[in-house]
Amino acid sequence: MSNFSGQLAAAFERAAPALPGHANPALSARRRAALDAFMQTGLPGPRDERWKYTSVRALERREFSLAARGEADPVTADAEKSLALGQLDPWRLTFVNGRFAPQLSVLDDLPEGVVLESLGVFLDGHADRLDELPDQGFAGPSDAFALLNTAFMHDGHVLVLPDNVRLERPVHVVYLGMPRDVSLMSHLRNIVQLGENCEATIIEHWLGAGRENEHDNLTNTVGLSLLGKGAKLTHLRLQQDSAHGVLVDRHDVIQQEASSYTAHTFDFGGKLVRHDLNTRFEAPGARCELNGLYVLDGRQHVDNHTRIDHASPDCTSKEQYKGVLNDRAHGVFDGLVLVQPGADGTDAHQSNANLLLSGDAEVDTKPQLEIYADEVRCSHGASVGQLDEDALFYLRCRGLDESAARGLLMRGFGMEMIDRVDSPELRQVLEGMLDQRLAVFGENRP
Repeated sequence: MSNFSGQLAAAFERAAPALPGHANPALSARRRAALDAFMQTGLPGPRDERWKYTSVRALERREFSLAARGEADPVTADAEKSLALGQLDPWRLTFVNGRFAPQLSVLDDLPEGVVLESLGVFLDGHADRLDELPDQGFAGPSDAFALLNTAFMHDGHVLVLPDNVRLERPVHVVYLGMPRDVSLMSHLRNIVQLGENCEATIIEHWLGAGRENEHDNLTNTVGLSLLGKGAKLTHLRLQQDSAHGVLVDRHDVIQQEASSYTAHTFDFGGKLVRHDLNTRFEAPGARCELNGLYVLDGRQHVDNHTRIDHASPDCTSKEQYKGVLNDRAHGVFDGLVLVQPGADGTDAHQSNANLLLSGDAEVDTKPQLEIYADEVRCSHGASVGQLDEDALFYLRCRGLDESAARGLLMRGFGMEMIDRVDSPELRQVLEGMLDQRLAVFGENRP
């Protein structure tokens, strides 16, 4: 047993009596079984094809304190201001260093029948509804971080909409990291269930407020969204973690007939980030759109893995991820579109485009199609390049200096992904985030 595994085993014995739902034998057994399975598999290594370009072995050399239930850590005034998203007026659940912070949350005036609460509250107050809490979506028995999440999940959010409900305001879920004098490990589980013909927008926001903190904090989030017939979910995923933040995030989506799922993933921060985003069409006529933008510098490492499972006929998927990488940053895109036997009428398109601004920046891109049906329309592609020298020359000839010309081209490259967001208010927020991020690129340019 490694030191990391031993550390986790001891932490589990200490934490188990206080974890939410601990009085429920079925949940306690599920937790212990997940921990036992993790002890057999351990963390993924270089021989694991899905982790070939992303190493998490450094975590084994860290000593982590486990985020536990209790009063949330104090938040500075500046950090509290950072929770706002422009002119939006969302419902909000805020977690500070993994702990639910009701004083920073907004949960009033919900429509009748809608459940929106922290997972801890849900498990403590609705033990009789435990069967409504799925385990780990599509995660297999060797998915180390999903197993850890099942064993240690201490909070998260639950959103349940009955049939024919349309949320007029977005739901903003914030994972706020404040500086601490220890390395902290948080495991958050999120459940979204939309009934037939429902509509909702969820904004997940990983936000690091204290860059002076020299400790690597690990946030491990696992989510599952269940979309009923005709349901529509828009899912924004904003990652602005601190320079010492390690994030492992998995989200699985199961779609029924004529449902629609649209995800926009924006990675601007973090030290090491891994996203797994997976969707499966379980009935005809469903569609999904996965969009992503990662803007990286320094030694940032961001890995986006996606899987779209066309398990039913007449479904549509569109996927485009773009990256801008400077300095010694490393980006990974690994996307699989699987067209199952009998999934005729599939319309699937996937692409990944990257700009490398430095000779030391690196990207590994692997778009994939697996097609086992005949009547389909599918395409995929990838590109890796530099800023267009002709375009730079054109802009310089019209009076822009080199820094301004480069910034304008980078901004245009990224704005294509922001323009895909329907909400004007959110587009304005994202535009500000992109400008702030690219301004740092200019400052670091020799």
